[in-house]
Amino acid sequence: MRTKCFELWAVRNLIVHRSGIADRRFVELCPRLDGEVGKPYRITAATYAPYLQFAKDLMVEIFVRDLVRCGIERSMALTLLESQVKSS
Repeated sequence: MRTKCFELWAVRNLIVHRSGIADRRFVELCPRLDGEVGKPYRITAATYAPYLQFAKDLMVEIFVRDLVRCGIERSMALTLLESQVKSS
């Protein structure tokens, strides 16, 4: 989960601060993404999907942890979440 979070942060910063052009820092910090220094890093459906899934998983985890802090067991919190998703 940490790797996806870090990559999402790095890609976001690349897009926002570098106009999508890979710099040395991005290439060194995220070697798994196969960026090339000085070239645009392209976001495709295939590269975007894991980040979308990560964001969904993170939201679920935050929701469940909040319920656990309120005294609800983790299994019950997950059941509550599933029932809310099915009813919406």
